[in-house]
Amino acid sequence: MADEPLEKKEATEDETSSREDFAFQTEVNQVLQLLVHSLYTKREVFLRELVSNAADALSKVQFELLTQREVASREADLEILVDFNVDDRTITVSDTGVGMTRDELITSLGTIAHSGSKAFLDAIEARRKEAGEGAVLDLIGQFGVGFYSVFMVADRVVVESRSMEPDAPAHRWVATGGDSFSIEPAGRTLRGTTVTLHLKDDASEFLSRHRLEEIINTYSNFVPFPVKLQGNVVNRQKALWAVSKSEITEEMYTEFYGHLNHTTKAPLAHVHLQADVPIQFNAILYVPHESPLMQYYAIETRHGVRLYVKRMFIQENCEELVPRYLRFLVGVVDVDDLPLNVSREMIQKNPLLAKVRSNLTRKTLKLLQDIASRDPEKYATFWRQFGLYLKEGVRDDPASSDTIAELLRFNSSHHVDDKGLTSLAEYVERMPEGQEEIYYFTGPNRQTIERTPHLEQFRKKHYEVLYMTDPIDPLVVLGLGDYKGKKFRIIDDPKLDLGAGDTSDEGGDEPDIGKDFVSFAGKVLGDKVESVRLSRRLVESPACLVNPENSMSSDMQRLYSMVDRDFKFSRKILELNASHPIVRNLNAAFAGVVGDPSGQERLRPYVENLLDVALLAEGIHPNPADLVDDFNRLLAVATGTLTHGPDTSSVGEPALSPDEEAKPPDQGVDTSPATEDTAS
Repeated sequence: MADEPLEKKEATEDETSSREDFAFQTEVNQVLQLLVHSLYTKREVFLRELVSNAADALSKVQFELLTQREVASREADLEILVDFNVDDRTITVSDTGVGMTRDELITSLGTIAHSGSKAFLDAIEARRKEAGEGAVLDLIGQFGVGFYSVFMVADRVVVESRSMEPDAPAHRWVATGGDSFSIEPAGRTLRGTTVTLHLKDDASEFLSRHRLEEIINTYSNFVPFPVKLQGNVVNRQKALWAVSKSEITEEMYTEFYGHLNHTTKAPLAHVHLQADVPIQFNAILYVPHESPLMQYYAIETRHGVRLYVKRMFIQENCEELVPRYLRFLVGVVDVDDLPLNVSREMIQKNPLLAKVRSNLTRKTLKLLQDIASRDPEKYATFWRQFGLYLKEGVRDDPASSDTIAELLRFNSSHHVDDKGLTSLAEYVERMPEGQEEIYYFTGPNRQTIERTPHLEQFRKKHYEVLYMTDPIDPLVVLGLGDYKGKKFRIIDDPKLDLGAGDTSDEGGDEPDIGKDFVSFAGKVLGDKVESVRLSRRLVESPACLVNPENSMSSDMQRLYSMVDRDFKFSRKILELNASHPIVRNLNAAFAGVVGDPSGQERLRPYVENLLDVALLAEGIHPNPADLVDDFNRLLAVATGTLTHGPDTSSVGEPALSPDEEAKPPDQGVDTSPATEDTAS
């Protein structure tokens, strides 16, 4: 867009003939209104913008001093001076940079067309309409229009500047935030620029050394020139990330980490990147010494990486620099090539920043791989703090999932307790001959998983099972699909058959257990189960539950139940272990009451108990407290057999019906064990 011609205003009678008045370009008025009303909560950025402009002017004159002989005030120190006067209610920011001529003052401070203002304002207007009337728009790094932020705190601004050109006279630019500004000669003899702000009544907070130093340290700490506040240097100047790695000690890295993370502890690890092509940027990223309490589960989790552009602080917690699953990182990224006159949405879509993000992600994962291979104990410490974040990456960053898979760790049946960790590579290396899949099971903790009957056949076969105890684990498995050609298989998969049991499938012609008893158990349980069948997966337990084929897997059902209180688990298949004494005894007892409805009714509590125990083992019983009375009734009968001696090959006297009171042995209830002969 071409600059609009500036309208020269006629001077009033009491104005001197040397003063010229001009009308602001139309877009400048819009910017002034935008800054004053939309950036009110971030008023302190005015000082960042002034220091940034001063640093830019110093960088330019530094170059000119090396290439030209004719530069005004050649011996002047390259520095930025900040001062304030409480009585006059003024703040001044001075530099010894390139300065500006009269025409440059008019062009630079009277128009903003060269910074893409029209497109910028159009985008801002669209965002305002989308956000609603009165919404505060978060603008960052608006260096093209940033100078005008001074009008958030000042009702009069005076800029005195003298160009580095030896014969150029100094001029003064004055504006009050209205629709015009004036230009007049000034008496400044030193090359550079001084900006004087006459503060508004509500900006008194900035008439404080402590407040101004706080702002400089926050935004301009690493400007490569001394920033002096009332004569004292208050910025670090030397940005650690821009220093050659060979010049930095571990103590310096640790000190900088402490500065960023407000701690005296050392980080777990760090990576220092200095790239020139295809994008020039410097970065130092740290793996913190610990994860902030409850950070992972917080609804709004903050990213710890700060964005700088040419050493000027732009944005804290920059989500665009690293993917969400690496949000635990702390550090700084300084991008030289990033355009500064952009909105937050434009930064999000900036292709340069996307390339920086890709580079940082790759280098961070490489750092973690190096730690895992070089120092497994240190990596175990990292994993216990930040493992959940990496698991997110399997789902959120498919392009890096193979790399992340190498970094995953799980507890498993290989370990003696829940302290052990194994990688997928170690699991595959331990797989015995004949095992073709990676077996896993999900649950709230190791203790719960180890109670599941589904583990029995794997113990018998000496197959290792991964214990997945984090709610996100089902999504991790779904995202990975396989590891080096080995597919993941949950151990309660209904199609899984390791041939561990001794019975035929679907209640076939097993000699000890008849189809009639299996059918009877199915009728007793009714719609509480999908069906009842004999198992080929059980070794020690009397029964277990499996999902019907083509239904949602149990791990996904558990995940859904965590996010939806009203979620209903699908009806499952109850599998019976034909070799277990309880099932054999019940089968024998049933054979004695064939054709006797009342006798069959007395077996109902035992069959229901098999389902209850299976539900408890899965951790999905809807009302565990309701089982207390049922267990007490069963114990009353079971303890009655103690006076006659146990017989594990047959079932005891069938339990009392639910509405029948249990009586002691000496009150007429025959508690002697029934054998197949007596039952028949």
